[in-house]
Amino acid sequence: MLQMKEIKKMKDLTIGKKIYLGFSILIIALASLSFYSYKKTNEIVKNAKEVIDGNQLKEEMVSKEMEHLRWTINLNKTFSDENSEGVTVEKEHRKCNLGRWLISNKRKEAEKLIPELRKIFKEIEVSHKKIHETAKKIDKLFIKVDPKLNDFLNQRTIDHITWAHKVKDSLLDIKSTKINVTKNPHKCDLGKWFNSEYIENIRENDKNFDSILKTIEKPHEILHKSTVKIEEALKNGNRNKAMEIYYGITRPNIVHVVKGIEALISHNNKKIKQMNKAKKIYESESKIHLATIAKLLREVVETTNDNIMTDKKMIELASSSNRAIVILSLISIITGSILALFISRGIILSLSDIIECLKTGGAQVAQAAGQVAVGSEQIAQGANEQAASLEQVSAALEEMESITYNNAENSKQASLQANDAKILAQKGQTSMSSMLEAMKQIETSSCQTADIIKTIDSIAFQTNLLSLNAAVEAARAGEAGKGFAVVAEEVRNLAQRSAEAAKNTSSLIEKATNNAKKGTDVANEVNEKLHAMLESIDKVSNLIQEVSAASNEQSQGIKEINTGVNELDKVTQGNASYAEEAASASEELSEQAKELNTVVESLVFLVNGNNNRNTLTKSTPKKEVKHYNNIKTPIKKPTSKKENQKSPKEIIPLDDFSSFESFDN
Repeated sequence: MLQMKEIKKMKDLTIGKKIYLGFSILIIALASLSFYSYKKTNEIVKNAKEVIDGNQLKEEMVSKEMEHLRWTINLNKTFSDENSEGVTVEKEHRKCNLGRWLISNKRKEAEKLIPELRKIFKEIEVSHKKIHETAKKIDKLFIKVDPKLNDFLNQRTIDHITWAHKVKDSLLDIKSTKINVTKNPHKCDLGKWFNSEYIENIRENDKNFDSILKTIEKPHEILHKSTVKIEEALKNGNRNKAMEIYYGITRPNIVHVVKGIEALISHNNKKIKQMNKAKKIYESESKIHLATIAKLLREVVETTNDNIMTDKKMIELASSSNRAIVILSLISIITGSILALFISRGIILSLSDIIECLKTGGAQVAQAAGQVAVGSEQIAQGANEQAASLEQVSAALEEMESITYNNAENSKQASLQANDAKILAQKGQTSMSSMLEAMKQIETSSCQTADIIKTIDSIAFQTNLLSLNAAVEAARAGEAGKGFAVVAEEVRNLAQRSAEAAKNTSSLIEKATNNAKKGTDVANEVNEKLHAMLESIDKVSNLIQEVSAASNEQSQGIKEINTGVNELDKVTQGNASYAEEAASASEELSEQAKELNTVVESLVFLVNGNNNRNTLTKSTPKKEVKHYNNIKTPIKKPTSKKENQKSPKEIIPLDDFSSFESFDN
């Protein structure tokens, strides 16, 4: 009984409620499926991220292990490579790749992902710091040393002792007058070694070695050159002198050279001992710390494998989630299909009544299309007249724009001419200023020349006085001073002529100075006039520029107005075209209304077959089509009487229970 009541209640629901209920159930099912899919997808993504992060962590640990293995190999090259210049590996533990990683956010992310790694990373950090400290110790102890140098120096000691014995044997041989040994200090093996590039490099890097070599070089040279003197003494038959040279020069220097070589060997032994200490640090500390770091890094990889899901397990979980989603999807599809069948059955039974309403609506659409066609014709006529008026306005604006443009161009030309005049006036003012400065310099020079002439006049006056005194003294001298009197007279005449010439020159210079002052005054006045004229030209130029700018703005404004009018003309013409199209469309709409009736009949046939259901029979009131042939103003859309209008609910009454009583059957 309860199930029957529930089924009856379902049948009493309207189509809208049934559709709402069906789609609500379907949406709830899809939402549940989507939520489940989203949850499982998030789990898969989370697992994938953990797997990816774990794999990246393992790769980084393996990479860091390989890098420190290479680091150790490079550190070992410090001892194994003869050309090594020192420790070349990174000595700061925070600057190598592992050190930077240990202080980066990646370490924090790894510890957050796997908390068990925190303790291991701390142990790695301690060992990592210690292994880099061993590199610092080795770098401090490192000194470039040649392990074969001692053998070479021992051999050179033996060579020079043998050399000394050969010299002594030659002295003891009474018949011998020639010593068969190397006499040139630069051609023996030790001398060649002194001048080699190898020794130059050692000297630059080892000052103690260089100082020991300096104590050997001079005795070595004396040692070899002494054999030349011994051989000369032997050739001269003076064997005693040869013996004196040997015991006095050769033997002491050979002893000095041997001791120097022994000092070099001792110095090299100290360097070898220091390098052995560095090797001991590498063997006893660096390798141990490296093994500890490698062990800890492998422990990180093993811990990661223990705590992070494997790829296979992740794929199994993803496959399980996929199967569950597929099953839920099939359930949703079956539920939706049942609901669609249930709802479609009710809709098909109700469509028959809606078809009759569509017939009535089609008839009303045909009547309204006739009225729209008449109104569209009137709108097209008014739009054409408006377009003609706009064309006239546009032509007038174009003419006005042309005039304004010419004014603007003339203003620009006037502005350019004013600027040229301003430039010429500025050049004239500059030239006048230069001329004024030159005239001032002329005036100054004239004044200086006048002063010089006055000095010359004064000198002439003094000369005249001296000549008079000389004439008086000559007169006193009598016959002896006659010649001197003649000279004094000539000097006095010359002084008078000089004074007269200076006076004339002074008069001329004074006139030139006055003329220069007048010229300066005139130049100042002309300069002031040019300056005033330049200011006037500047003002005129500014006014012309303002006029030109205003003309340009006016021309631009007219262009914009003209553009607007053209656009308005286009819109008006478009409206006329649209009105004609609307009239054509209304006629086509009338034809389509007829076709709609045909489609409705086909729909009736598809829904009910040959059994016509006429549950809704409504008459369609005919409306007269009004004509507005004599109206030239825009026409308002004609409205029908209120009693002839139908609401959407009256046309398709979805909530009208009485219309769907057949649905319960």
